[in-house]
Amino acid sequence: MDLKLHDSLREKVRTAYTEIPTQGIYYNSRGAIEFTYKNSGGEIKKIYLDPVTSSAIVNALVPKSGVIYRGGHGGGKTTLIEKVTHMLTSIPEDEILSAMIRGNDDQNVNTLLATLRLGKLMTTGEEEVLWRNFVKCPVKIIDEVNRFPPPAQNALFEIMNKGRIEFIDQVYEIPDFIAFATENPNDSGTYPLSKPFIDRFSFCVPAPQIPSAADLSLLAERLDDKLQNLKVTPVMTFDELTKTRKLISKDVRMSPDALVYAIYLTQAVSTCERADYFDKSHNEIPVGERCKGCGFDTSAAICKMTQTGISGRAFLDFQRWGKAYAWFVNAFTDPKNPQVQVETISTIAPYLMYHRVQPNEMILGKDPFYGAKLEFLEQLVDKATQSYNTVKDALKELPQVLRGDIAPEKSKINDISKDLVVKRHFQPLIEEAGKKEFRTLFDEIDSMEMTQANFQKFQRKLMLESELKPHAQKYLLSKIQSKQQEEDNV
Repeated sequence: MDLKLHDSLREKVRTAYTEIPTQGIYYNSRGAIEFTYKNSGGEIKKIYLDPVTSSAIVNALVPKSGVIYRGGHGGGKTTLIEKVTHMLTSIPEDEILSAMIRGNDDQNVNTLLATLRLGKLMTTGEEEVLWRNFVKCPVKIIDEVNRFPPPAQNALFEIMNKGRIEFIDQVYEIPDFIAFATENPNDSGTYPLSKPFIDRFSFCVPAPQIPSAADLSLLAERLDDKLQNLKVTPVMTFDELTKTRKLISKDVRMSPDALVYAIYLTQAVSTCERADYFDKSHNEIPVGERCKGCGFDTSAAICKMTQTGISGRAFLDFQRWGKAYAWFVNAFTDPKNPQVQVETISTIAPYLMYHRVQPNEMILGKDPFYGAKLEFLEQLVDKATQSYNTVKDALKELPQVLRGDIAPEKSKINDISKDLVVKRHFQPLIEEAGKKEFRTLFDEIDSMEMTQANFQKFQRKLMLESELKPHAQKYLLSKIQSKQQEEDNV
């Protein structure tokens, strides 16, 4: 990888972060994200970032990503977004502003995304679609998203979901975009956001309505923005930003520990012993009632802290945002082989879950939280991390067991009895690895010539003829895909 190129692009992005408070655009010292990581010299470093400003910038580093800022009006969120996106794309501020949409009851697809050129329709009968600026501009700001009625939310869903929009049989493809939404959930005249729609946003930050006292002192000293517009200078073009996104995605990797930790954490939040497929999203009985008498219902249980879990889409966001934040902070032990550390994932996890996870209200509403959702999620992540640390040494044996270096019956994973994630997601794979058929297919992959015909033949034998359960099937498929990628890169 080109270290000089990465360093050059990182400095440009960091300039945007430092210029925001310097130019008086946005102040927020009420909240802080504490990053602890090991640097290239082996030292433990700590850095504090403003969650609102840093997430606006990191959102631009993740392809087709979206952030929701949840909080009161008048805090400066929309202005911050305008300035950050202008600095990172060089798209004129006027164009970004003209593309912004604001939620209200009257919005429908015609007023929101597109309309027909009526003159042409009346004279020739030809349907020519005029796409709104919101559709065409790569920066998509949705102000007060929860004021849109459900039909308008459905139209926005298609953009966030597939990067495309249809109108009168015509399609507008959106190859890349940066999406932001603001939401004031306590205001009147709002609509609930559907779970599939809100899941398309990767990150959610509770934003303060009024800055801290120290921030207000700085705010009082800046030029009055009612008299003149606060100016910022672009640091890169949209093409450069797109290039940066691709480099981060390609060159930054999840460390093996961080990947297993992300899997464990997302499963810990989502798994329920008494639900179909052990997935709590399929259980309509409230947490508490369904926990009574369960062997995993202890004072330290993570599973009973949430009513719902998160999706596979969210798990991928853990990786995307982990790479982007690690790159921004430069939290790597080896810059030539940049890998995301466990601490980076645990730090950003509460914000990746804030809008997706429904807490157990009986826990959230009592001491010590009293409704403080971010604090609740931070403690949930801390508990999951502590649980992971008690089993991670056993989980590290998993690759050795699958390779055949350790006999499945001698694996430490078998000795773990009080961990729900291990029981439902790792022990079944160990059990399958003990079957003779698994070992035969595993060895066949190692000796196989990677042609398309061989792959298709193996895939059919694995999925339609073998007696292995899905845990083992999916692992062997991932192994053969990894071997294909390795040979393609040679």
